[in-house]
Amino acid sequence: MLHSIFVRILFIFSVFLVPLEAFASGAPASDAAPFNWTEDSNIKEVAAQFILSVGKDDFQAAYNSAGDVLREHRSLTEFTEDMKDARFDLVESVEWDGDNAAIPALPANGGYKLRGNVKMEGFENPVPVYLHLQGDAHIEAGDRSREWTKDTKWTIMDYRSSDGMGTRFSESRFSTLDWFLMFFSGGLLIGFLGLCFYYVKGLWGAPRELYLLYF
Repeated sequence: MLHSIFVRILFIFSVFLVPLEAFASGAPASDAAPFNWTEDSNIKEVAAQFILSVGKDDFQAAYNSAGDVLREHRSLTEFTEDMKDARFDLVESVEWDGDNAAIPALPANGGYKLRGNVKMEGFENPVPVYLHLQGDAHIEAGDRSREWTKDTKWTIMDYRSSDGMGTRFSESRFSTLDWFLMFFSGGLLIGFLGLCFYYVKGLWGAPRELYLLYF
């Protein structure tokens, strides 16, 4: 009976906790060919302007420059709260991850994921971040050439930190989701230790073979 309960808890842990941690830390990168963003596009200028606008507390300007996807899912108030919760209002500068910082990350090559590191006021270590940018979102999907040039209009879809939950806690940059994951993990750990305790207690004094049989 205890063994069956233990297996079910491990299953719940793998199904719910692992996807939540992936969501908190950012989606994995695509394996598609890198985009030559340093020569063929102004995508880095658009992304940097958005990041620095948030860092200067100019949330209205950043929100207005973002794409429809971001504005449809978050109001200006919600957007401002999200940026402050992530401490993005403390950002002073941004550096991109070399020539391969931009990678395809949207269906049908509709946009890119741009990765870099930001320097925050009051924090010694740089913080890894990523942005999703959509190209020519104002043009109907079927009419887009998807041959990105300097004339392409880029809009921000999302802006998140990509560091680990442990790093955010160690630097006091944790979010509400981080707290939820921490309490959820703590509850699972307590439950696991409780199962182990009652398992050992129930088999105390029994032959060693029984431990191997029910473990």
